[in-house]
Amino acid sequence: DPTTISKEIKLHRYCKESKKSEINKCTGCKQCSNLEKCEIKKLCNKSNCNKLCKSCYFENARNLCSEFVQKECQTTKRFPYTCHNCKKKNCCRLTKFYYDPNIAQKEYTNLLVNSRTGANIVKEELDELDRIVSEGIKKGKSIYSIVLNNESITKSERTIYRYVGNRYLEAKDIDLRNKVKMKPRKSYKNNLSNEKRVNKKETIEPRNYEAYLKFLTANRTAYIPQMDLVQGLKGNGEPYLMTFLFPFSNLMLGFLIKSKEQSEIVKVFNQLEETLGLENFKKLFPAILTDRGNEFLDADGIELSKDGSKRTNVFYCDPYSSCQKPEIERNHEFFRFYSPKEKSIKDFTQDEIDLIFSHINSYNRKSKDDRTPYEIFEFIYGNEILEKLNIKKIDFNEIDLTRNLIIKHRNK
Repeated sequence: DPTTISKEIKLHRYCKESKKSEINKCTGCKQCSNLEKCEIKKLCNKSNCNKLCKSCYFENARNLCSEFVQKECQTTKRFPYTCHNCKKKNCCRLTKFYYDPNIAQKEYTNLLVNSRTGANIVKEELDELDRIVSEGIKKGKSIYSIVLNNESITKSERTIYRYVGNRYLEAKDIDLRNKVKMKPRKSYKNNLSNEKRVNKKETIEPRNYEAYLKFLTANRTAYIPQMDLVQGLKGNGEPYLMTFLFPFSNLMLGFLIKSKEQSEIVKVFNQLEETLGLENFKKLFPAILTDRGNEFLDADGIELSKDGSKRTNVFYCDPYSSCQKPEIERNHEFFRFYSPKEKSIKDFTQDEIDLIFSHINSYNRKSKDDRTPYEIFEFIYGNEILEKLNIKKIDFNEIDLTRNLIIKHRNK
């Protein structure tokens, strides 16, 4: 539309001062709209000068006169609003206007970007949002879980991430666990030794991953937990953390053991059977999936009770195939919030481990339709088993996924 084109030119044209007005002092006043009626003298304060200031060749009266009014070209007040096709533009001393589509596009882009910068929120609401979000992030919680558990937050998860990135909040990107700390994945070479122990071969072959899949087919209603070992600081005398994860709920259990010896693994199973009772033990552990570490190779000790009766089944993943039990591998990240890799876990007690996993299991999971592992597990097995396992429900506002949890617990 012609009106749209006219508005575009007037909005994005740029002015260009005449170079002649900058060089010749006598031309300054000729750009004043009051030139014809002007009778001003002695702006330079020289008593012996009787010339009109507008005709002075020695001083630029334009810079001294308070009544100077810039003269405007009437041609630029109507279409095309520029001096492109003006025949007088080479000798004209007035301010000139031009239109450049490249400059206009840059101005438009800058306007578009600037209009979207900043936070579309009042200060009081931003302060309250900062208090809730920053406090949650400092406790190791994700922005997703904070938004999920606070109805007072009206902003989306993506918006809050942007606020953090733009430093509108006290929390910064460095405080977010995964945003700046992702490491490249390790690559493994399949250099498997052909020399295998006879007992290892005899133990694993009837309990390999293929046998596990057949067991799942025959027992479709069974929930199979996964088992693994978490190492703290490398060295003699350092304890380990033996973990179980129930993939249907993501509930995780942890038990401190003195070493990687097979007897320590069997001891945990015996303690679980004692604590839960054989019936509940069979209900929770119809089978177990783990890796091929030597510490897990006492299959008979794991599968059989002290009286020799069968209490569970153990199956082993394929070599270098942690993807066959990804849930427990992924959930170890939560424990690393409290004890990073290469750090000793010697100073932890079993009660502190239970407290840590109570907080972890009370944390909402997006993959579980925003439910907590505690809620799902309690719905299926009831609260009695959780009490026997010393796992408690923690209110979201009390959840702390940082080392501060242990420090506060020890200071009580």
